[in-house]
Amino acid sequence: MSIINMVLFMEEEFDGEILDSIIKSYGGNKQLTEWVVEKSDACFWVRHRLIENDVESKEILTDIIQSSSEEIKNWKMKSAIFIQPSKDMNAIFLATSFCKFLYQNLNKNKNVLLYHGQSGIFINEQIENLRFENSSKFYDFRMINHILLEKMINDLIQEFSWIIECYEDDEGWDGKEIQYTDLLKNLFMIRSDIHMNLHLISPKQVENLKQVDKKILSILSIDSEKLSVFAGRDKRNAPLMEWWWHLDMVNSGELSVDLEAGTVKRSST
Repeated sequence: MSIINMVLFMEEEFDGEILDSIIKSYGGNKQLTEWVVEKSDACFWVRHRLIENDVESKEILTDIIQSSSEEIKNWKMKSAIFIQPSKDMNAIFLATSFCKFLYQNLNKNKNVLLYHGQSGIFINEQIENLRFENSSKFYDFRMINHILLEKMINDLIQEFSWIIECYEDDEGWDGKEIQYTDLLKNLFMIRSDIHMNLHLISPKQVENLKQVDKKILSILSIDSEKLSVFAGRDKRNAPLMEWWWHLDMVNSGELSVDLEAGTVKRSST
């Protein structure tokens, strides 16, 4: 289709000045022909097009419609917003958060479609329910099932293994502490989504999930700067069973995590 990573198509003929106001409220800065949003050492670029005047928008929309339902084929899309994340490790998380924020500011009486090269097509309220399968792919949280959970668990094993490998190869965080802290926070969010759906996973996946948790504890153990502790600072009110948000307590010994027994206990001292 296109090298553009995300595109929002709207029936609403979106006013450029309104878009400017929305992006500015999200922290964006206007450049010559587009906006740039930078947060936590990650960024993405935004540009707005009226579909009737833009060849690229028409081509992407045509490709999408050919493989879509009859309902979508009858929609009269007028505007397109292109969102291009950078290659920074948290850029997809940031760009997706912006898409959800943007949708909240749109006219809900008009249809909206989000296309993402990795994740597929999402329409209307599905955009409000986007959650992450891994650091580059999202899904509608209401559609979670055992197959998706298996993928999420396996992906987390790989992602945490990669973080450990990077730390060991660079003998530290190589000046990317902010990026790694936010990445850990985002991965912990995926871990919490899995925790909410433990009833859907098989005994085999329970064992694989222990491997995920061993990776989290390994990161806590090897990291002298304790970025994994900082990653949970905004989620300290989470239940103690979601102990990855409470690594400050695990690190101090106040909280004991027994992965084999599946227990989390406060220290008796």
